[in-house]
Amino acid sequence: MRTIKKIGLFTLIILINIGCRNSSQSKVAQIQTKGYDSTEETNDWYIDADGNSKTLKLVRANGKIGFIYENGEELFPCIFDSVVDAENYAYGNVNGKYVRTNKGYFSRCAKVKKDGKWGLINIEGKVIISFNYDDIYAFDYKKTSRMEGPYIEYLDYDGKTAIVKRDGKWGLVNTKDEVFADCVYDEFSIPEVQLFYEKRAAAKKDGLWGFLNEKGNPISSFIYEAVGGYSLETPQSISIFYGGLAVVKKVGKWGAIDLDGKEIIPFIYDFISSFTSETAIAQKEGKWGYINKKGEEVIPLIYDEIKWFELGLCPIRKNGLWGFLNEKGELIVPIMYDDILVSEEVSVDGGLWFFSQDGLCAVKKNGKWGLIDNENNIVVDFEYDGIKFTTSGLDDWRYFSDGFLSVKKGKFWSVINKDGLNKIPFEYDDVEIWSEGNVCIKRNNKWGLLDSLGKQLVPIEHKNAMDAGNFNYKTNNK
Repeated sequence: MRTIKKIGLFTLIILINIGCRNSSQSKVAQIQTKGYDSTEETNDWYIDADGNSKTLKLVRANGKIGFIYENGEELFPCIFDSVVDAENYAYGNVNGKYVRTNKGYFSRCAKVKKDGKWGLINIEGKVIISFNYDDIYAFDYKKTSRMEGPYIEYLDYDGKTAIVKRDGKWGLVNTKDEVFADCVYDEFSIPEVQLFYEKRAAAKKDGLWGFLNEKGNPISSFIYEAVGGYSLETPQSISIFYGGLAVVKKVGKWGAIDLDGKEIIPFIYDFISSFTSETAIAQKEGKWGYINKKGEEVIPLIYDEIKWFELGLCPIRKNGLWGFLNEKGELIVPIMYDDILVSEEVSVDGGLWFFSQDGLCAVKKNGKWGLIDNENNIVVDFEYDGIKFTTSGLDDWRYFSDGFLSVKKGKFWSVINKDGLNKIPFEYDDVEIWSEGNVCIKRNNKWGLLDSLGKQLVPIEHKNAMDAGNFNYKTNNK
């Protein structure tokens, strides 16, 4: 069996430059003598087991679409009404005009229409899913954290299943073109472009949810109003089954079932998060806490607000003040703070960070902000009207960067070092810690750059901090 390897656009461009430009005029003539109305370049190609690369062209004849190789060898004759590219834009005959978006069409397969029905084909010239369906679901990677591969796929994340539509209902077909769940369902829940979680899929039928196994057989009744789990700060589905349990809603309350559809946690909760560990956040009668997979309260549901565990601590709010518990429910940081600062970045586990990568948390006391560590040691005194963290991406945000912290007094910002010392006056509308101890400063919507002692390196005349910092770099590296 030939091994097929999908290659990206940039590699394609390189190979076109070093190889495909050698295509002879005879090849062009060969293509034209096929009787096609026109040919179009695509971004689709592959390398076979012998190391030979072949680029695909889209061809048109008599209002139909097909695919050929660059040497004129036919992959698919002109039999298709339409084809959808990897960005989900149709390429077909629309009112006598062809429409395209200059994207590739093949990921693991391509979605094409023949005689008014949709199917899937692959780059080896095989029909993967027969042309029997009114639609085929597009798994959109742009709406997930899984950005590898193409933006649009027509097989699930595991590459085994397509979701197909017939007569207004959805069903499941495998890559052997076998229907294993009839088209009787209103929809499927597909968080993170994955259909099956722990060999279970959530499907809606007649307005209510239930679960199927990998053979397409129901393992629960279709009696649930909603399926989870959900992240507390970002209320969107992040999984179906997680750790052997699925969070589901019945008669207005949340509970959980196991892989066999047995109800494990009673339906008494107003909210349950996903069981991403052995515990989940739960709410009942307006109060928050944690429960385990047996439905037992491991942190009593007595708090007005609660968040995820970080560094072994969980923030809780009660009677308007914040403190921190450990995983045993013991109070480690007294409930004494007016507020805690939560990062604006969503963390990789779906929650929001409050402890930075340097192990610090910004808390507010008596109207002023300071920093504490996870043992409630005061790292920065409570004397500031604002504190900012510095981030270089989702996995790296910290309060101190290059030894400096952005702080605010009154309406203006400056920076301090770890000893609380300040060499830059509080007279700027904003500050951004740049690099090597340099600080971008903002005044009247313009940015400049100072060194750590307050000496001006770049005048305050740039439209953003990035421009000011880069101007200094370019000036010093001419």
